[in-house]
Amino acid sequence: MALYVYKISDGTLVSWSPNDSDPVSSDATLAARGFAKVTGLLPLDSTHTWDAPTHTVVVVAFTSVRILSVFDFVNRFTPVELVAIRASANPGVQKFVFMLPLALNQAIDLNNPVITTVMTLLVAQGLLTQSRADAMVA
Repeated sequence: MALYVYKISDGTLVSWSPNDSDPVSSDATLAARGFAKVTGLLPLDSTHTWDAPTHTVVVVAFTSVRILSVFDFVNRFTPVELVAIRASANPGVQKFVFMLPLALNQAIDLNNPVITTVMTLLVAQGLLTQSRADAMVA
């Protein structure tokens, strides 16, 4: 089990050690400097992270990697949807249309909040239904 030292004021992690038995200042010394410690928690790794509000280690939610080429992403749109998107006068939609060719050699991460924002905009503009948008990023 691991030992963690954090700021009392906001719970920010200052340092940690994978061993509870590693030497650390006394509780009084730590408190005088605005710190506290907690022991007996799991070590940090790719599946565990420090949670400042609770002063604990929590399991990181698994997010599957969802990467597509720009070609594969655009190919998810129907021809009718693409014509409507290109014909839109909305500045946000036009920015999306402008940016796609610039990203041709890039990958699109469907988990990226920008994709969520674009799909929300396309739905709000009536260019996609919510069910189509959901299916396209699923």
